[in-house]
Amino acid sequence: MILPLMPTRYTNKYAIPKTDPSQEGRPRMNNVWQVTVDNMGTVFIGNNGFNAIKTYNECVSLSKSGYGRMSGENVYLIKNGEINKEYHP
Repeated sequence: MILPLMPTRYTNKYAIPKTDPSQEGRPRMNNVWQVTVDNMGTVFIGNNGFNAIKTYNECVSLSKSGYGRMSGENVYLIKNGEINKEYHP
């Protein structure tokens, strides 16, 4: 589909409209957060960064404790597939 050109507000040049009809109905790409612990795997996955950081901090405190399955394990906070924070005991 060919998009109609619309005049911009400040110039006489034409610009493609910001809304692309072919993208209608598709969800917008949000940040994907993950918290991964070595011994357990992924313990959090979602779009809410606040909850991801909260879960990461809880996992780090459990890793620092000497008791439980998470004790002494590496913890990673991943945003969009890239490591954002990491804890190594």
